[in-house]
Amino acid sequence: MCLDGTNRIRDYLYRSLKVENVKTYQILLLDDKWDSMHSNWFLIDLTDSKWQELYSLIERDSFDKWVFETLKVKPYTKNQMERYLQVYQGLTNEDFYQHFWKREDSNLKVIFRKLADLGLVHPLGLLKSYLEEYQSNADEAGKKWIMMIQYLEAYMDGLETMEAVEMAFQIEKLFGILSREPFPIEKLLLDSIGIENGYRGLHFGSMDLIRPFLDIKGHQQMFCIVEQYMLKMHPDKYISFLIKALSSEDNFFWFPKEEARKVFLKLAEISKNQSELDGLRRIYLTEEDFEAVKAERREREQRHLLVKQRKKTRDIRKDFSLYVAKARKTGCQFETLWNYVQNGMHDWKSQKERNYIIKRYLCSLFRNKTQIILEKKEIENLCKLVQFLFSEEELTFFEMREILGRIELKEEKLDEAV
Repeated sequence: MCLDGTNRIRDYLYRSLKVENVKTYQILLLDDKWDSMHSNWFLIDLTDSKWQELYSLIERDSFDKWVFETLKVKPYTKNQMERYLQVYQGLTNEDFYQHFWKREDSNLKVIFRKLADLGLVHPLGLLKSYLEEYQSNADEAGKKWIMMIQYLEAYMDGLETMEAVEMAFQIEKLFGILSREPFPIEKLLLDSIGIENGYRGLHFGSMDLIRPFLDIKGHQQMFCIVEQYMLKMHPDKYISFLIKALSSEDNFFWFPKEEARKVFLKLAEISKNQSELDGLRRIYLTEEDFEAVKAERREREQRHLLVKQRKKTRDIRKDFSLYVAKARKTGCQFETLWNYVQNGMHDWKSQKERNYIIKRYLCSLFRNKTQIILEKKEIENLCKLVQFLFSEEELTFFEMREILGRIELKEEKLDEAV
């Protein structure tokens, strides 16, 4: 059945129906097999007295489930939240905050953060208490705080508040960034500032150290922690880390530009890959200095290519000399030279050099000879070779004529009959 373009009656009702009383709520909850898709029907606003009756009408697990969902998605002021939790405790005879000590739940992690933002829970104070107990008796503290730790860790994720950053600083100070117990501070810190640790190593594309609520000292402290970690654990990635930090002008708030420029100039002296510094040059060099650097690099690259090409030319000529020496011993050197021209894949410059040295060899070979007698097969190969060099504009017409004009066909001797 289809209503108004909707294939499911319940989906149509979800868009149109507003649950106004506990009886309708109870009927829909018992009948709806897709309650997670229709969650707006089942939110429980305990600050409205008409919904408080639901506690006695539905199962406790279901009641808690939809209380958690409500607190996760609905915005409440501090006073409204306090009122909600007071009503919850009056109905259930249970302090809502005990859930954080007894169970792990994804909705509760969101609620914990909302309560912290409203000043109704204090993660930093909880952390200090836990750390004191942990240092006194780690096993006992681990048992007592096993659930609460999950919420403290989730609160620190992203380092989105001053309190979360201060918590991370305290853990790092006591246990170091590499410690996995009591918190995996290395992963938490790197993930929060956008350093991705994948199977191919660290990536800094999303790195962002800026936290608007932090002062200059706080930013510098965060940077120093990560910098020391990079130097110790990933020295091969240290320069990439610095380049990313220097490439964001937002960081000038806590890293003065003149100081950053000094670091850049030092990097420019030691970096093996100068092209990776181009983005920084646009920030720290004048346009004139930047153009001078690019011109110097082009000149260096040209010199490098020239040296490389000269070596390649020497190798080609050496290889050709050996090739010709072997060909002379076979008595079919023009067939060998024709094969030399045809075989292999070469770049344009290398092929040009090969054509040139063959042309020079042929001209030298025929220059001082009035006549060279060759067998028919060798003449055919010579003709193909000369034609190819002429088509490639390596041989002139005059040179081609001079070479071909000096060859004679070797007469074949017939065996006399006995």
